[in-house]
Amino acid sequence: MMGGTGEIFHLLAGLKTLVGVPKWHPNRENTVRLKVTLAVEGAVRPGLILDINANTHTIDQHGGINLIYHNIVIERLNYHPHDVHVNRLGIGPLSGKILPSGEHRYYAWENNAFLGWPRETKVNLAVADLLPDPLPTFAEALAYFFKRAHIVGDIAPPPYDPLLL
Repeated sequence: MMGGTGEIFHLLAGLKTLVGVPKWHPNRENTVRLKVTLAVEGAVRPGLILDINANTHTIDQHGGINLIYHNIVIERLNYHPHDVHVNRLGIGPLSGKILPSGEHRYYAWENNAFLGWPRETKVNLAVADLLPDPLPTFAEALAYFFKRAHIVGDIAPPPYDPLLL
């Protein structure tokens, strides 16, 4: 095993497939969650998980799509996030960039590799960028993430029944 940040770059470059049949499960009162193990180039990679959560009732469905390796997020897409995000200062061309709430954002490994590998699980990804294309539905967000992370397979979009509260 190569270790370090090179291991993650190698892992991300490989073609990933879903292991088993992914299903949405209730997570909290108004959210659902899906977790599925991934294989890389046909071999199950222990500790490599796709973890997705979504709200089921808010107008503008929101949620997150996370690629996790050994309990540490290595890439993430936030769909209609609640909070503003400010990128860490002094880190490349995205340094200090302010990303508004509600705007989809992607935390790519190449922008966060400076955090090192392995890193403590409490250390969040620090640098994100807005997505270049609008994603009107969660299904489109899933497709975008799958393309970026080299994942093939089918996952139904999360259940969604918007309520006016």
